Amino acid sequence: MICAIFRNMVDLYVEDRLAGFQARWMEQHAAACPACAAELAAWKQLLAELRDIPVPQVPPNLKEILRGALASEPEAPEPAEEITGYALPGRSWEPSMALAAGLLALALSSSISAIGPGIPSQGYPDETVPYAQRG
Repeated sequence: MICAIFRNMVDLYVEDRLAGFQARWMEQHAAACPACAAELAAWKQLLAELRDIPVPQVPPNLKEILRGALASEPEAPEPAEEITGYALPGRSWEPSMALAAGLLALALSSSISAIGPGIPSQGYPDETVPYAQRG
């Protein structure tokens, strides 16, 4: 359990994004746990290697390159007409599907309220105590 917490926080520790007490706990745990110490070392090495990756230089004439590429592109065709629903000649299915969904919702809510336990009465809490036990 402790090692799982360590693994969840190790990236924050390596990036120096933890509070002081959390960083001290991470250091103490890594000193006592060889597996977590190895994971911490791997994270530190990974971060160091990522920082060593050279940053690519942007060409000074990038705007002109992009403008030339856009100018040489052919115009995009107009999008096709969007199909919004299924329809038979002279008849749309959308209203009947909406009606079916509404009826299904009504049937489900009715059956759940009829079968379910219901809400206990809040006005008369003594009804739950058998009559013989009443004072």
